[in-house]
Amino acid sequence: HGLIAPRAAMSGTSMASPAVCGALAALLARDPGYLALPRDASRATKARSILRKACREIGLKDEFEGYGVPSLQ
Repeated sequence: HGLIAPRAAMSGTSMASPAVCGALAALLARDPGYLALPRDASRATKARSILRKACREIGLKDEFEGYGVPSLQ
C-alpha cells in the first residue's frame, strides 16, 4: 500500500509570495543590466520595475488582482 500525501486547498499571500518570488528570480536572471547594478535601493527599484512590467491582468477585480500575474513570456 502506497503512502498518500495529504492535500489541502491553500490561497492568499503566503501561497502567492513564493510563486512570485520564483517568477521574479527567473526574470532577473534574464536581465544582465540588473546584475550589474550596485546592491542598493536602485537595484530593488529595478527589480520592482521588471516585475511590474511582466505582470498581466487576468480579469479579476482590482482588489483581488493587484498588478496581475507575472508572465515569463
